[in-house]
Amino acid sequence: MENASKALLIAASVLVGVMILSLAVYLIVSFGSSAAKVNERNANQQLIEFNSEYTVYEGRSDITIYNIVSTANAAHQNNLEYESSNMYETYYKITVYLDNVQIQDFSQDELDKKIQNAGYNQLYQCTEIGYHTGTTGRVSYIKFKTI
Repeated sequence: MENASKALLIAASVLVGVMILSLAVYLIVSFGSSAAKVNERNANQQLIEFNSEYTVYEGRSDITIYNIVSTANAAHQNNLEYESSNMYETYYKITVYLDNVQIQDFSQDELDKKIQNAGYNQLYQCTEIGYHTGTTGRVSYIKFKTI
């Protein structure tokens, strides 16, 4: 009789141990998926914030040369930051076009000449924004044209 009661206690202990381990595994998996969702949400928010510097011009036709120069400078800074990356061309490079001319790599003097030639009342239109294909979804290029 003593052996039977000890066997039942051992079986109950094993069962409780398995239940505790199962609960621990469930909690770890649950918290892990929650953390992954939070990380994904944060990555998406960072992408939206990054792209908003360029997408703010989408569909607008009241853009000044100063907006375009600021955008070109931001693209130039981005390109300098990521140009040493292996996936620079396919994921990170941003090109800014003004009347079909790439201006993101213009010197400050060249940009100043663009500003002087534009005049105060000249407006521009954003005609197209392209995105890198693949996993990043970052802006690849933005095109402006003189109205």
